[in-house]
Amino acid sequence: MTINWEKVITILLGIYGAGLTTYTIWDKRRDRNPSIKVSLAQGIPLFGNRAGDPMLTIRASNHGEKEIKLTGVGLYLPKTKQNAPIFQPRSDRPFPCVLPAGESCSVFLDLKDTAQDMLEQGFTERVKLRAYIGDAADRRYLSNTFVLRTREWAAWTRRAANPHESGGV
Repeated sequence: MTINWEKVITILLGIYGAGLTTYTIWDKRRDRNPSIKVSLAQGIPLFGNRAGDPMLTIRASNHGEKEIKLTGVGLYLPKTKQNAPIFQPRSDRPFPCVLPAGESCSVFLDLKDTAQDMLEQGFTERVKLRAYIGDAADRRYLSNTFVLRTREWAAWTRRAANPHESGGV
């Protein structure tokens, strides 16, 4: 049995060409479409040697090649499909803002106040939240799911407001 090298080389060149074309299309698509990663996390800010109040932090990172204009931010409740926009977000950038490639911005929410608001809206135990960031082209980028224990954090708010009620001094 003899190997027809012309056919083998032709097939290998065809495979190489198809792979190169696929990569080129993928690369151009990546350049055109923004790549914003959004996260929602709980944390406690530190101010020198003292800790601040617990916060929810919404962070948007631009992993794309072009700047993008962020126009809105808020919380999304997947169970009820409700949006809770944040009209004047406390952020490290003023909204709306232009987010350059490779940079990020953060929005800060008081965790206890958010829990109290959710409790007042009828979410009595645990509520799943997702953060969203909107851009100027009406695209929405969603974060991971965060479970907020509303009753626990709201009780902490009441104890902080009235320490005698919880047996504190």
